[in-house]
Amino acid sequence: MSDTQLETDKKLLTELKQGKVEAFEELYSRYFKMAASFVQNNGGSSEDTKDIFQEALFVLVKKLRQPDFQLTAKLGTYTFSIVRHLWLKRLRQKGNYQLVDQDKQLESIPLNDNDIEVKQEMEHKHELIAKTMANLKVECRQIILASYYEKLSHAEIAEKLGYAVKFVRVKLHRCMESLRKMVHKHPSIKSLN
Repeated sequence: MSDTQLETDKKLLTELKQGKVEAFEELYSRYFKMAASFVQNNGGSSEDTKDIFQEALFVLVKKLRQPDFQLTAKLGTYTFSIVRHLWLKRLRQKGNYQLVDQDKQLESIPLNDNDIEVKQEMEHKHELIAKTMANLKVECRQIILASYYEKLSHAEIAEKLGYAVKFVRVKLHRCMESLRKMVHKHPSIKSLN
C-alpha cells in the first residue's frame, strides 16, 4: 500500500470512529460496488447488497471503536472480508435475516491480504467472463450456460435446444475456445495473471 493510500485510510478510519457523514459517504463510494459485485454474483439482489453493506458498516465502526482494535489489512480488504462473511452467513441461514452477534462474526474474519486479494481476483475474473459471454453468439451462450451453469448433459442440451447430441458436443468445444480467446485478449486479464 502506498504512503498516500495509508494516510488516506488512517484519516478515513479516524473520521469513521467520529461518525462523520462524509467518511461514510467515502467508504460507500469506494467499496459499495465491490460489495454489490460479490453479493449479486452469489445469489443476492440489489436490496440484499444494501442490507449487507449497511450491516458491514455497522460492524466496521463497532470494531474501530474498540480500544484494542488494530487494522492489519487494507481498509478495502477488511471491508470486503466483513461483507463476504456476512453474506455467506446469510446464505447458510437460508433466508433467516436476523442479525447475529457481530463480535463473534468478526473473530472468524480472515485478515490475510493475500487470501482476500486472491478471492477478489477470482471475483473479477468471473465478472470478466460474464461480460465476455455477452459478446458470444446466442447459440454459444445457450450451450455454455446449459452445460456449465445448469449442469445439463450433452443429450439434455440437445433435447432442450433441438440439436443433435454430436452438434452440441462439437459446438460446446468451439464456443468454449472462442470464449477463452476473448477472455485472454481482454486488456484487464493481463493484470490478473
